[in-house]
Amino acid sequence: MPVTTPLVDDVVMTIECVESDGTQMRSVRLCKLTPEKLKYLHEKLSQFEVMFNEHVQGDMESFIKTFLTFEGFDIQPTGLIWEVDDVGILYLTEIRPAYEAQAHFSFWDRKFFGRENLIRKMMRYVFDEFGFHRIVVEVPLYAKPTLFAIERIGFVQEGRKREAVKYRGKWFDMNLYSILEHEV
Repeated sequence: MPVTTPLVDDVVMTIECVESDGTQMRSVRLCKLTPEKLKYLHEKLSQFEVMFNEHVQGDMESFIKTFLTFEGFDIQPTGLIWEVDDVGILYLTEIRPAYEAQAHFSFWDRKFFGRENLIRKMMRYVFDEFGFHRIVVEVPLYAKPTLFAIERIGFVQEGRKREAVKYRGKWFDMNLYSILEHEV
């Protein structure tokens, strides 16, 4: 059962996760994108060869533009980001208010198993907090383990984008998934 708290230290909830190495209480908090935090995220996410495809790998400027937009002196985030303790992030992009957003989940320790309930509770939180009707996820077929985790969480496959992403010099299809507000 999630423990929802006021934004004390920006914690939005704490969830018990039954992980392979034991039960852990995981706190989810709003992520503030400081230069130090962006450097930290780049360090953590760069270990995933498949994460940002070839257009971002090793390029800090392209990486930063994944999270921030720049118009003159105006800097805006490209989405909403929450940290899960020191093990990962949950990130929403392509936000269409009161309709949908695209979700991204990443855990530095590569452990999804045992955290499915945490992700479900976060989906419930964003549905309630932001009034979305649906959350979508796109998973390239070269990331097969992620496909199974997404389905265990409750996302339903809607379709496929053919040759939508390039990885290691080859084009790969991408599966499209969604979860609706009433399905969480």
